[in-house]
Amino acid sequence: MGVKHSYCELSYFHVTKLSRGKGVGRELFSAVKKVAKGMERDKLYIGAHPSVETISFYKSMGCTLAEEMNQEIYLREPLDIQLECLL
Repeated sequence: MGVKHSYCELSYFHVTKLSRGKGVGRELFSAVKKVAKGMERDKLYIGAHPSVETISFYKSMGCTLAEEMNQEIYLREPLDIQLECLL
């Protein structure tokens, strides 16, 4: 994805309510980043649910607003916040 094919999409990422606040999300996100690096990508692309908790998590993981908007992902969920994370 992206002009330079530098993005890897993180399609679904969910931690159950009982597991939240225990570092599970951070561990999973770190694992996802390693896999994406192994795919020779530079960034993760995330269409994130616009809840305060979700956006706060992704910001704490170093995500920022996506530099490139993926139209297909945006059209699937137009209320999502389009984010990216450098690997």
